[in-house]
Amino acid sequence: MKKANLLLLTLFLASCDAGIGTGFISKLVPKLLFSSTSLSTEVGTNITVTWTSENTSSCIASGAWSGSKEPSGSENININTVGSNEFLLTCQGPSNKTASSSLIVYGQKIFTGRVIDGYIRDAKVYIDRNNNFINDENEPFTYSDNEGLFELQYQPGTIISEGGFDILTGNLVDKLTLSLPLYGYTEYKTVTPLTSLLTFFENRTNLNLSLGIDSSIDLSSIDPEAMKNEGPVYAYLYEKGNQIALLALGIQVFAEGQYGNSDTSEMAFKSIASILEENYLSLEKRVDIESPDFIGDVIDHFILFRSEENLNIIKPQENLVTHLKDILSSLLPIVELKSSQDITTEIFNFATSILMEDIRKVASDTFGDGLINNYMESITSYIAYNQSLNEVDLYPNTELNFDNISLPITTQTLEINEDKGISDSTVFVNNYTLLTNENNLPITLSNLEFNNGQFTADVMVDPSFYSFERLSAFELNLNSSGALVLNDDAVKMDIFGHSFGNNKGTNDYNMVWISPLALNTLENQKIATLSFQLQQLNQSDINLVVESTLIGGEKNSINSEESAKNKTVYTLIGSQSEINI
Repeated sequence: MKKANLLLLTLFLASCDAGIGTGFISKLVPKLLFSSTSLSTEVGTNITVTWTSENTSSCIASGAWSGSKEPSGSENININTVGSNEFLLTCQGPSNKTASSSLIVYGQKIFTGRVIDGYIRDAKVYIDRNNNFINDENEPFTYSDNEGLFELQYQPGTIISEGGFDILTGNLVDKLTLSLPLYGYTEYKTVTPLTSLLTFFENRTNLNLSLGIDSSIDLSSIDPEAMKNEGPVYAYLYEKGNQIALLALGIQVFAEGQYGNSDTSEMAFKSIASILEENYLSLEKRVDIESPDFIGDVIDHFILFRSEENLNIIKPQENLVTHLKDILSSLLPIVELKSSQDITTEIFNFATSILMEDIRKVASDTFGDGLINNYMESITSYIAYNQSLNEVDLYPNTELNFDNISLPITTQTLEINEDKGISDSTVFVNNYTLLTNENNLPITLSNLEFNNGQFTADVMVDPSFYSFERLSAFELNLNSSGALVLNDDAVKMDIFGHSFGNNKGTNDYNMVWISPLALNTLENQKIATLSFQLQQLNQSDINLVVESTLIGGEKNSINSEESAKNKTVYTLIGSQSEINI
């Protein structure tokens, strides 16, 4: 250990004259160097890892590899998993001291996707690694082609599609932002208005249930445009997707006219998802998204959310909000699969052009006296006139019958201790455990809890691990491979003193604490609460690396010693239990 005088905020090393003491200690401390021929490679190819250790007798591999290893050596490994492959190596030295190191090798694989609300070309598409809906510098992007198709290298996160042009109508949809949360690698993905709701649902299994969509349909891979003529189930899916898109787009266009910002539709999708899931859990049946009450609740939620998010925003005039609700409530029931593709296309053409211009006029309070009547009294006549259609073509399609669509009868919940199921149904509850193979640690994580998507754990310290009576300071570093999100307030201190937190990224957090007057006063106790989230739902077997250095000595003394750095790997393990209610 190194001598430390924290009152002077200086660490002193023993001089060379320390003789046998310094040399003896250095021989006790194990050392490990760990490297790889590549930190990223195509899935199915090999990499070579090499390690060299000193003052060790044996090593243990964990994570993406396993087994006992010699103190020094190399090994060829086939990367067969898409995404992060974390290789951990812990080598044992004298007096139970260990040296640990880890490498993350990224398995690369390309997937194909399609942007669909109709097919959208020239949309900017990227994988949002930190869920901020911004294409950051480290997030590669591409553009959808003339059929709405794109290719990207898979990595964890959320697919974001921004803007573009509707292929059938040629209309610009620059305010439309679609998304799809990624739950694992598949060769083909679809990004649609309905997958955009998945991004904001607390329990993604509720989305199909709330809209009455057949439970066998995977929204992340189904192409509603291609399948719309394959029966009532797919016609219904096509209809709901278009209605959701126009509701979100209309709200965002109104917001732009009111607030003068350049935001896109993701927050409108969030409001739709919030009200949709709330209504489903309350009513325990399919939600009618065409109803004026639902549309009104969504708009009110969006306005309230924006005003709470930015206190400088002035709420819109009530009469203008009412007009927006009336316009969208009149238009949405018209949006369906009509008897011919041409009629269906012309309705969408109207909705993405004239409707949006009319909403802009309402937002800026520059509309004429007859505009609202066009929607409230004669919506079919208004559309027919503008699109050169026969009004009768816009009447409900009598060939569609959604009364007998197969509905799911089972509901699931992914949250612990929350009763969100329907009576006489099965509820699946996720249970999480934070495990490590090591005992008697200087810093320990315990009492893991999970509520509303947020994990918390107690952070405990034990000075006696290094034979200290008390501590005067410590440094704590937490990092993960990217699967965990550590925010700016990831560590909340429970003890008095001087603390300095540094969030070095969404999965890398550093904390330094110094006691008052730099005396050795901190004893064995809880020191903080750790909070984190999962980058994606349903993840498990995720590693969290905890590195710590303690500084301490005799109780209330100003003379301190600095310990070696300890590295502990925790694994978050999830399992499901079934409850009949």
